[in-house]
Amino acid sequence: MFASRRTRIWLPKRMGDYAFEQASFAAIVTRITPWLVRAETLVKPRAWFLGSRFSERLVGLLALILAVIIFLPIPFGNWLPAFALAVIGFAHTERDGISLLIGTTIGVGSIAVAAAVVAAAGALVSFIF
Repeated sequence: MFASRRTRIWLPKRMGDYAFEQASFAAIVTRITPWLVRAETLVKPRAWFLGSRFSERLVGLLALILAVIIFLPIPFGNWLPAFALAVIGFAHTERDGISLLIGTTIGVGSIAVAAAVVAAAGALVSFIF
């Protein structure tokens, strides 16, 4: 679309000036590497249903709904949709249909929990007033 003449990645000054110490970065990489290796062995490209535009749009719609629920002011109500969105994103990146189904199940469950909380709050408000 637009050709960029930059030779380096541009970041805002505050982010560009931020740096890790080499020892801290090495410790983070050492701690996270076993988790990523384990996740990579579990997740494999098994997306038999992700080839169509319709399925892509359904996944996108679910992701949008979960993103909206994350921003609702429900105490402790955003971690389950955020976890579901992380699983869906990881599964979609790796094209893994089974992990996507797991993330979708968690997402639908979190939508049900959020709907129940909103309904209970509405019933409480209507009972008080």
